[in-house]
Amino acid sequence: MPVNKLTGLTAISQVGNELKLTQAHIASLKEAGIVSLMQLQEILSVERHDFSFSYSNVSRALTTLCGDSLTARTVFMPIQPLTGVSPVACEKSATTHDERRRLEDRLEKAMKKITFPSEFSLGNDMPDVLDQGNFGACTGFATATTLEYLKSDNTSPGFAYRGGKLLDGLRCEGSFLRCCYQFLHEYGAVDTSTYSYQDCLDDRDITPLLPKAKKCRAQNYIDLKVSSHLMPDLLKATLTGTLLPKMSPRPVSVSVATYDCWNTYSAQCYGLIRMPLSSETRRGGHALTLVGWTSVDHVKYWILQNSWSERWATQSPVKPGYALIPEKYFSGELLWEAFVPLDV
Repeated sequence: MPVNKLTGLTAISQVGNELKLTQAHIASLKEAGIVSLMQLQEILSVERHDFSFSYSNVSRALTTLCGDSLTARTVFMPIQPLTGVSPVACEKSATTHDERRRLEDRLEKAMKKITFPSEFSLGNDMPDVLDQGNFGACTGFATATTLEYLKSDNTSPGFAYRGGKLLDGLRCEGSFLRCCYQFLHEYGAVDTSTYSYQDCLDDRDITPLLPKAKKCRAQNYIDLKVSSHLMPDLLKATLTGTLLPKMSPRPVSVSVATYDCWNTYSAQCYGLIRMPLSSETRRGGHALTLVGWTSVDHVKYWILQNSWSERWATQSPVKPGYALIPEKYFSGELLWEAFVPLDV
C-alpha cells in the first residue's frame, strides 16, 4: 500500500497535545508496514503539515487504545538503536489470540516428546568471529553467519545488512532481522568478494548484484518468536535439528534488548551477560548468532557468537568473541526476534 494512500490517516484527530488513534488507523498503518514511532512521525509530518506531536503523545495514544496488549508492545516502540537493532519485534497481528493459543498447545505437546542434552554447541563448526566495528550492521552479521553455517560458503554480512535496509524503511543506522531474512528469501545473498564489508560501510548500491544474489536464496525461513514460555525448547529443537522432520542442526539469528549489563567488566572480558537490574537503562539492541547452551556455576546459559571480533570477551569460557547469556533472558520481552533459514 502506498504511504500516501493510508486509509483514514488524514482523519487522525488531535485534542490539545493528545492524539486520537483508532484500531482502523493502526490496522492501516501496519498493513503499510509502518511499525515504529519514527516511521509514524515521518509519515504524519508529510501528510499533516499542521500536525505537531512527539513520541510520547503517540505512545500515550497507543497505550490508551491498546492497553498492555501484545500489539502495543511489539509493533509500536520508539527507535533507539545502539549496536544495530531497532526495538521492534516481528509483527504477529494477523494471528488471533485463539489461533496463537492453539499453536502454542500443539508446540507444547511436540516439545514434550523431545529430550535435550544438558549441554550442546555448534561452536566448533561455526564460521570465524567477525568484526562489525562501530557500525550498527549486527543484523547482517547474524543473518550471514547463520546462512554461511548451512551452505558452507562465504557470505557477505554487509550485503545482508544493506538488503535489510532496503526493506526496513528507516533512515537511521540499524535494521531488523525480519527485514534481513525477508531480503534473503526474496533476493538472496552474495559472498564477500562480490560485496565486501567496506562496500557496506561506503553504502555501495546493491541493486546491480540482485540477479547474482538469486543463486543463493533461502526458499523459506521460520520466525521462532511464537511463545515466550516455549522459547527455550523451540530454540534447542532448532539448534539440534529436531524441530522439523529432516531438519539438520543449525544456529539461530536472534536480536535482544541491551542494558548496562552489557558494558560490565564481566561482559567485556568474559562475555558473561547477566539479567538487567530494574534500575538499569536500556541502551538499545543487538543481534547475535545463537549456537548452543551450557551451564556455568549451575546457571543455565545460551552460547552466542558475537560480531565484535575476538578482541571482545578474550577470556570467554567458550572461546574469544563468544557470549554467554542467561537462559531466562530469552523467555520474555528481552528477546525481540529469533529467525532461522530453511532450504538454502
